[in-house]
Amino acid sequence: MKSGKFLPRFAGTNLQVGATALSMEIEIFRNFVTLFMRTLLGLFLLIFCLLGCTRSKEEEAHLKLFDETTPTKEAFQVRFVFSEDAVVQAELEAPHAIEATENGQDIRIFDKGLHMIFYTKEGQKESELTSKHGTFKNQFNDALLYGDVVMLNSKGDRLTADTLYWNKIKNRIKAKPTIKNNRVTRPVMIHTATEIIYGDSLDSNTDFTEYKIFGITGSVNVKDEEL
Repeated sequence: MKSGKFLPRFAGTNLQVGATALSMEIEIFRNFVTLFMRTLLGLFLLIFCLLGCTRSKEEEAHLKLFDETTPTKEAFQVRFVFSEDAVVQAELEAPHAIEATENGQDIRIFDKGLHMIFYTKEGQKESELTSKHGTFKNQFNDALLYGDVVMLNSKGDRLTADTLYWNKIKNRIKAKPTIKNNRVTRPVMIHTATEIIYGDSLDSNTDFTEYKIFGITGSVNVKDEEL
């Protein structure tokens, strides 16, 4: 009688243990599926972010100009204001800027083009400039602008050059031509309402109303050119 009562109780215990084990296996499987889905979702998000944040070849080329140990920073849609003795001289806007050090000196590189506006001491706009590239050194006191440099003053006169230097303290510009194989292939040009002057280089104020052209290679009367 004792064994008869004991056997059913033993069989029931086996069924209960088996059900518990099956429940545990189902729970483990559910946890595994949840973890797998979360990992897969995280992987997709990581790939998406990497594709969205990839730099262009041009940006990578500029960053490689510096040693890996040199600290660099970059910013987008930047704006700078230049002043001397509390008087605003110019404004600069650019879509991309790189901040780094070169030979122990801080520099700023604008590799996606830039636009500058120069002002008179009274705060009036006197000229504006565009170029494909720009590098500023010496605490923004010296600038090298290059690549299709175009400058317009308030009178509508236009200066075009391949390379232009701007000294912030003196507030003067110097323009130089494109030279290939020791030959000038694209001279500096001043286009006014009355004439077009070509030369090897130029020294001027920032609205190029007072300028000197060196190595003049030619001049054209605007009326003659229209004919």
